[in-house]
Amino acid sequence: MLEIAKSRLDRKVQTSNILFEEVDIFEYIPDKSFKFDVILCLGLLAHTGELKALLQHLKSMLDENGKIFLQSSLLDHWGVKFTRFFTSKIFFEKNDYKISYFTREDIEKCAQECGLIVKKTKRYNLGIPFGDRISKSWNFWAETHMEKFAAMHGSDAIFVISRDDRKK
Repeated sequence: MLEIAKSRLDRKVQTSNILFEEVDIFEYIPDKSFKFDVILCLGLLAHTGELKALLQHLKSMLDENGKIFLQSSLLDHWGVKFTRFFTSKIFFEKNDYKISYFTREDIEKCAQECGLIVKKTKRYNLGIPFGDRISKSWNFWAETHMEKFAAMHGSDAIFVISRDDRKK
């Protein structure tokens, strides 16, 4: 995945100030003087299961004015609950760990406990359970024609998180 990311960025932007690393997120500790302006945490939270530890660790690497973009499927969505019910045992047997799910409220509360604040939340994805397996074309049609509904009630969200200025 890193090679794909590098090849796509090489064509579009100067990459001399972009750092690519493959390492366990909890083992990654950059030089103390180095802080990130932007941290992308996409598709990771479900696989760590440690929301508070992850947010605290990301905060330790975040520049004073930096932003964390955290993506998560939301447990308060009916489709995520349904999918979890039918897939969690099979996933565990295959991968030897459980996928973790959090609600929007869980993420906002935990961010606050860590001295962070959710500045913006963007929901997306209708989250129709097994939609692609039922009918790829129908699911694609639904996702593209119901974007406004998904923006309010979507099964997934990206949270823009920064340091809580009120904590200073």
